[in-house]
Amino acid sequence: MTRYSQYTLEPQKLIHYSAQLFVGRGSTKDYVQKKTNSFDNFGNVTGPSFLIIEPGINIEFNLHEKYRAVAGLAYRHVSGLDESDPLINITHVTNEDLSGVNLYLSLKIGKY
Repeated sequence: MTRYSQYTLEPQKLIHYSAQLFVGRGSTKDYVQKKTNSFDNFGNVTGPSFLIIEPGINIEFNLHEKYRAVAGLAYRHVSGLDESDPLINITHVTNEDLSGVNLYLSLKIGKY
């Protein structure tokens, strides 16, 4: 299950704003035992899954009718990792490790 939605406010203006929400699942993967050969990736990798919720806000600049520059701020919240799970003892990953603030710059290319 992965869902992404975005709303753009007054996209025809030179500078405008948008907001998005991403909801999905992720998983940690690590080798259960020491890798023995190059083909050991298939049955030897395992890990628990977790929920990701990431809302964000953006400022967008219309550069051309097909190009937009975007600067954004988002917060990723991860939940569902149980630190007592034996597979987490291998990866040593926590909900807090994967959660946090994201700043980004991007270029959107498309028909707007």
